[in-house]
Amino acid sequence: MKPFKIVVNVALTLALATGFMWAFGHIPFSDSMAAAYARFGGLLGFYGDEALEDLYLYITMAVSFLLAALLVWRANAALSKQTAPRT
Repeated sequence: MKPFKIVVNVALTLALATGFMWAFGHIPFSDSMAAAYARFGGLLGFYGDEALEDLYLYITMAVSFLLAALLVWRANAALSKQTAPRT
């Protein structure tokens, strides 16, 4: 892989992950979801508001980077199929 393509892929992944994190951060929790999330955090050892916010940050970051990486990977696969030499 060319260094330029690697830099572009990393930049796109970071930009998309940041966008996903921003979008996920603006989704309001319902009361039942907040209670379920607090119970889940308690199972993992996260107690208190600050710790639960940290847990939400970690989960959001993981999901955002996963979605962004999958999106960039599939876009690269689609572009390489279009630009592959035809025989």
